[in-house]
Amino acid sequence: MAETPFALHAPPRSPVPGRAPWSGVEPHDLLHLRRPDAVQFDAPPPPWVGLALRHVPWVVVRRAAARDGLLPVGVRGETRDLRCAAWVASEDVDRVLSPHALRCRIACLSAARMSLPAARALVAVERAWATWTLPWGPGGSLGFELATGWPTVGRDSDLDLVVHARNPLSRTEARRRLDALPALGARIDVQMETPAGVVALAEFAGQGDGAILLRGRHGPHLVRDPWDWIAADRPQ
Repeated sequence: MAETPFALHAPPRSPVPGRAPWSGVEPHDLLHLRRPDAVQFDAPPPPWVGLALRHVPWVVVRRAAARDGLLPVGVRGETRDLRCAAWVASEDVDRVLSPHALRCRIACLSAARMSLPAARALVAVERAWATWTLPWGPGGSLGFELATGWPTVGRDSDLDLVVHARNPLSRTEARRRLDALPALGARIDVQMETPAGVVALAEFAGQGDGAILLRGRHGPHLVRDPWDWIAADRPQ
């Protein structure tokens, strides 16, 4: 087993003071499980899933409606193509880390891990977006590594960023934030979460007043206003 950059079993904590660890979880949040066998599946999972959960008992919240009191989650394997949809009960979760809460953990990485393009890009974005007050942070491989300590980032890994915009953001401001992103070795992909669902920040910034693709709990929609949850986030 590869050496992890920091301890896996830090004391449980919630990213929002006073909030129960499982309340209000959102897509991209990382959940630590009380026991690896707490995950439930719609069909027998592939063999790698059990091994992955025993090594790293963390799952990521996926974009779907809760079902019978179960949270929709995904299990990650060692490579990008190993992903498995699953469900978990809230009482089996003892820790929640949001992308925003993970930003401060970049300092925990070893020098070798900090040399990776995605990690260096996150440090540069911290400087570029220092004045932005919206909550944002890393998702994807880097977010998973910062939450779990498991080395999932490679030299060709993208830097996936998640921005939470509860209130409408102007397209001018979106373009300004995109233009401030550093040109580094890692590709930077920014997703903006709204109450209705998620849109690509680059698409929102570049479409004028045209329709853009929003992915909500019930599937994709073309919308002009990604904050219009009544129009956007409904079953097809």
